[in-house]
Amino acid sequence: ICKGWKKFAFVGKMTAFSFTAPCITEEQEQKERDELSEEERKAIEADLFGTHQNLVESPEMVEEAVAQFHQAVDNLPMDDKAVYLESLEKCSPRTIEIESSPVRFLRAVDYNPELAAKRIALYWSTRKEIFQDRAFLPMRLEGGCLNEDEVQFISESWRNALFLLPHDAHGRAVMYKDKRRNIFSSVSREGFLRVYWYLVHVALTDESVQFRGFVMINNAHLATSLKQFDRVYMRMQYNSVRNCLPIKVRGIHTCHVPSLMAFFFPVLKFIMGRDGRLRHRVHSETPIITSLEQYGLHKEVVPTLLSGNYKYDGPTFLTRRRKIEAELYKLDETVPPPEQQPEQPETK
Repeated sequence: ICKGWKKFAFVGKMTAFSFTAPCITEEQEQKERDELSEEERKAIEADLFGTHQNLVESPEMVEEAVAQFHQAVDNLPMDDKAVYLESLEKCSPRTIEIESSPVRFLRAVDYNPELAAKRIALYWSTRKEIFQDRAFLPMRLEGGCLNEDEVQFISESWRNALFLLPHDAHGRAVMYKDKRRNIFSSVSREGFLRVYWYLVHVALTDESVQFRGFVMINNAHLATSLKQFDRVYMRMQYNSVRNCLPIKVRGIHTCHVPSLMAFFFPVLKFIMGRDGRLRHRVHSETPIITSLEQYGLHKEVVPTLLSGNYKYDGPTFLTRRRKIEAELYKLDETVPPPEQQPEQPETK
């Protein structure tokens, strides 16, 4: 869980894979599926195929839920909510409004005030662990929470390691990750996770994504070394997704699975958690695009590396984001000039 971060997140060289790591066997996974109620089964299918019904909000409903959310925050132990309260003091009102509004977290948990309060508290505790001295800076490129290496990593599109795709046929945000790349040679494990968080926040600025959710695509083609399956990073990522970030993951798709994955899949499925496992699909047939299309991931959404038509252009993405963020944060007067920004310690 996010609270356990200090046990594994910010360490030096670590083995990427361990055969003694907790895992989920095929028998355990099948048991989970067999024990699903009909309602749960339909909900999972709706998430995967994009037929889920989005919650319809009303002003009265939002107002009541926000009031209940604040009451739930008041009821949290001080240790749990301390960093969240700190963020309210150190972040500008505009940054809180854009990145950490109660409504965003309520939407992520179907308007359950208690769950939203716990999630926002974990979000800020984890954000401080990940971003350290930059935790209370905005999620923006200029004067924000990423350092120069991380912005450069986004820019270098030849890496094709992690980027947002266009929305799928159902209006869901789509995140692409390429497991083939030796990403930690150019950016730290924690830096890669900071980029991941930033991209999630980019997608969430489209309000419809807060309802429709996220789809994740992993490309494991030519992943032939256990070093390419970093268990520590994956645990950090999935803990963020499951417990902290205000997102709904509708589906996880792993493509071009090599034989090596047979060793790693049981560990990965444990890391995913129950909800992630039940929404995980593997695509190995050729062409991959045919298999993905049934889930709303059509050719215009899928990258060229998976036989689609989309080609990521890092510099163009950054130019567009700088323009959008300049307008989005124009009322935010708390961003320090570059020479005053805190240095970000790195672990390479």
